[in-house]
Amino acid sequence: MPSYFSYIAKLDSPGFFWNDPPDEKFRHGNTPEKIIPQGFSLGLGFAPGVVDYWVKKTGLEGKQIDWGAWGMIVRKTDLEMIWKTEKEDRRWLDEKEWLKIWNEIELLQDDEKYLLVVAENP
Repeated sequence: MPSYFSYIAKLDSPGFFWNDPPDEKFRHGNTPEKIIPQGFSLGLGFAPGVVDYWVKKTGLEGKQIDWGAWGMIVRKTDLEMIWKTEKEDRRWLDEKEWLKIWNEIELLQDDEKYLLVVAENP
């Protein structure tokens, strides 16, 4: 069974294709560079189902972006809503880690689009 790493990235990350990725990139390597969580981290703790769930719940745009990765276009307000809801649903055991990521989300630009990525660990 695969394990997953989830993170937040910039939509305009160099070498990443949201629309029409070249075949060789879609098979492997069409994942944008991580900006959150910063530094060493085990990620946000999401599996691929989080993308499908929030796309259906909110109408956000999401899809498979790589053979083993899924992404969803989000703004800061979307991330705040998702992060708060997931905290309540998951009952985070490590409040410090949750707060660290929350503070990183709060530093994002309000009007910029980002990508919530869930990818298989290699």
